[in-house]
Amino acid sequence: MTTKKGMDRASSDVGLIFTVYKLRRIFNLVRPEMLKEYLRAILCRILAISDLDLLQKTGQYF
Repeated sequence: MTTKKGMDRASSDVGLIFTVYKLRRIFNLVRPEMLKEYLRAILCRILAISDLDLLQKTGQYF
């Protein structure tokens, strides 16, 4: 069941439903410690990239 009318608006609901479904499958397949470590690694990479991007924009380097 979608909360919006129209194909464009309903597609965001369907995308959310599929994302939640896939996340539940991942949680059932992977041990919580392993998932936490993986998410921590991804977050560190994202923060490192954003810090590098910020440094390049401001021109401040070490």
